Amino acid sequence: MKTKNSGMRAGWMCFYIHFVTEVACFFLLLRLHGPGLPRWTSVFMYDALAFVPQSMVGRVQDRNPRLRLDLIGLLCITAALSFFALDPQHGRAIGTAMLCLGNCCTHISCADSTLRAGGDRITPAAVFVGGGSFGVISGKLLDTAGCPYYVVMLIVLSAVPLCFLIPEEKTEKTGEPKKCGRYADIAPSVTPWAAVIASVAVVAFRGFMGYGIPTSWNKTTFQTVMLYFAMGSGKSLGGSLMDRYGTRTASVISIAVSVPFLLFGADRMMLSLFGVMLFSMTMPITLGIIATVLPETPGLAFGLTTIGLFLGSCPLLFHKITDRRVQFATVLAASLVCLVIMLLITGKKRNRIEKEDAE
Repeated sequence: MKTKNSGMRAGWMCFYIHFVTEVACFFLLLRLHGPGLPRWTSVFMYDALAFVPQSMVGRVQDRNPRLRLDLIGLLCITAALSFFALDPQHGRAIGTAMLCLGNCCTHISCADSTLRAGGDRITPAAVFVGGGSFGVISGKLLDTAGCPYYVVMLIVLSAVPLCFLIPEEKTEKTGEPKKCGRYADIAPSVTPWAAVIASVAVVAFRGFMGYGIPTSWNKTTFQTVMLYFAMGSGKSLGGSLMDRYGTRTASVISIAVSVPFLLFGADRMMLSLFGVMLFSMTMPITLGIIATVLPETPGLAFGLTTIGLFLGSCPLLFHKITDRRVQFATVLAASLVCLVIMLLITGKKRNRIEKEDAE
């Protein structure tokens, strides 16, 4: 029970660190592109520099588990805000580099902390992941409202004390940080790296599908806030669903059950939001599979998911799907591929959570 409680404390602390990270990143996002360049260039550049290197930063964290990358990340993000505030023209390049480095550091550190502290539960890591969606929409709203830079800096710096309060789970004999738990139920016939590659593929298809979901109902600021709220809630709840019912059942609920709500909710907000929430649950499920295969390298495990997300979202940065029939076909095809992959690589649920609670 101690592991469960410390895991959830780590989850909620990292939720807030992730939240303030995304607030700053999306507050600055549209300021990243240079004059005369289309706006998609800022999104592509940010995604490439903030997502792809996370596997390399993850290896640094794995080899130096006591390194406080979360603190380094928050200070880098604060420095980035300073560069943009003081000299937006000449400070753009170094500010962008600092922002993306800070993003990498906070993500990897929080993933490492929540995966190691969770025991055999993926829920703490799922709670951490969910904080990003709330931060994205908050950052966009602050940017639209013309919020001063110093206010965003204070929001980021408010998370610094948490870096020293996050529970650290260590082994009793050596005092070394614990390995990741066995979160996922992987089919015995599936080789470890096949499970990793398949999970990264699911993340990529999920990223591609996410930009193709029909949301013609989304016309107001309130509706956009509700959309991101559904995304964040789904990611956080996906961990609980997986811990309670197993990897395979959670995958079927997240992918198959979400499809009719996503399609029939194209013009109906409540149906669509429920579908988005279910669809978003796949993120902690795929992370749990990869971390189960790579228990000694949680930083690398999380970094691989961000590579998949980048690969999946890239095509739609250059061409947005607007035709309703193409959107429907994209959702159906991507969902079918993801469902088949998950059914192939997952196995029956093991009774691991009940044993942990009994202890």
